[in-house]
Amino acid sequence: MKTSFSTRLRRPILAALVSATLAAPAVRAQDGAPSIAKPSVDSAVVLADQGSTWTLDNGIVKATVLKSSGKLTSIVYQGREVLNGHSESWEQLPSGKVTQSVTIDPATNGGERAEVDVKGVTGRMDIEVRYTLERGVSGFYTYAIYSHEAGYPAAGEGESRFINQMTPDFDWLSVDADRNMPMISNADQRSGVVIHAKEQSIISTGIYKNSVEHKYSYCAEMYKLPAYGWSSIKNHVGIWFINPSNEYLGGGPTRIDLVCHMGATMLDYWTSGHYAGGAECNIPAGEVWNKVVGPIFVYCNALENAQTPSQAELDTLAATAGNPTVPASWTANANALFHDALDQAKATEAQWPFSWVQTAEYAQKSGRATVTGKLVLNDPQAATTKLPHLNVGLAHPD
Repeated sequence: MKTSFSTRLRRPILAALVSATLAAPAVRAQDGAPSIAKPSVDSAVVLADQGSTWTLDNGIVKATVLKSSGKLTSIVYQGREVLNGHSESWEQLPSGKVTQSVTIDPATNGGERAEVDVKGVTGRMDIEVRYTLERGVSGFYTYAIYSHEAGYPAAGEGESRFINQMTPDFDWLSVDADRNMPMISNADQRSGVVIHAKEQSIISTGIYKNSVEHKYSYCAEMYKLPAYGWSSIKNHVGIWFINPSNEYLGGGPTRIDLVCHMGATMLDYWTSGHYAGGAECNIPAGEVWNKVVGPIFVYCNALENAQTPSQAELDTLAATAGNPTVPASWTANANALFHDALDQAKATEAQWPFSWVQTAEYAQKSGRATVTGKLVLNDPQAATTKLPHLNVGLAHPD
């Protein structure tokens, strides 16, 4: 039996609608546009030691961390569990001789901030992960410290990332203007027919039936992404990764990596071999080396007055499956959450470097410098002396 299908990428289907909406002026509540519910809770941060886990709670977000490995096992926002039951966290977790500590005790700072730490010493590559929660903030921070001592053998991380996998309620993906759309469901993904490569399928059900879905359609130049993540069409909440600085992401400004994919998954790679990016971390024997990855900010937000689609819009969506006409209200709701995450990214970036990070491996503002100067293109054959797409990188001297 011959099966007919369309190989058109889904990206152009929604690009015009999404781009137009993203380019629109800032939404105003009086226009009936969706607006963000700003946190009204200003409770002291509570750190609870429950034996095998810690729970950090500021009344907005509650995070649970497994003390034996530093794995993040739960994020609760607005009373709802965000992570699915199989979610990962840091790809490499502390192992070997594992110790736990409270690096910032809220009991000593009036409940302004809490931080927990799990460190594993292996004699090869030591890994320490931390989670931090602040009063009145709708999200938490996490970072990892990698250490290689003089007596250690050659070691490294070929692929390393922080990853969250959300519940199926998170069904709208926002990477950029072209990848800002409702996504296939887990059931749609499972029923797809694999073609050419295990990461690529023809979808046979749902709003994208008869189109091709590929895991690596959601890669990007990471330094161009202030914030990216997922939101829920039904619950009107979002969760986002924000890298306040690119200094801890290996591979240079043009490196491309996977940031999201099906199954409500978002990833923050600091090193990998994807696309021959040259970002793998390989430390020779005897070299003293350390690296702080993060702090990454995991931001949660919600709508105060979401728009509701009409029955006619939902009927049109069903009738246009395969090349869907997405309800305008869904797009407006998702864009309000995405715009807010982008605004939050600017605010978070402005705080870098974070004064509350307490580890010698992390350079505070007093240990950093400012470089100024001018690059001049002196080429009589050049059409212009302007360099609008120039990237300048700074690194420690050898």
